[in-house]
Amino acid sequence: MKKLTAQVVGIIDQKSVKLEIATTKRHPMYKKRFTTTKNFVVDSNQLDLEIGDQVVFVDCAPISRLKRHKVIEKLAKKEQR
Repeated sequence: MKKLTAQVVGIIDQKSVKLEIATTKRHPMYKKRFTTTKNFVVDSNQLDLEIGDQVVFVDCAPISRLKRHKVIEKLAKKEQR
């Protein structure tokens, strides 16, 4: 199982959240850095998640049409300002 770390960017319903992984890449010719993002719809296992939380998730058997992953733990809460 591959563990991935992502940030919660949306709460769909009680059991589903939308996660985003941002990676920084460098253009091969111009050497400029740019950020790419990948979004996942994930089963949240009834965890109390908020937008901005950092979580760890793994892949699993398909749960629905879009959900192929499950959250296994919550790493950090959103920072309060």
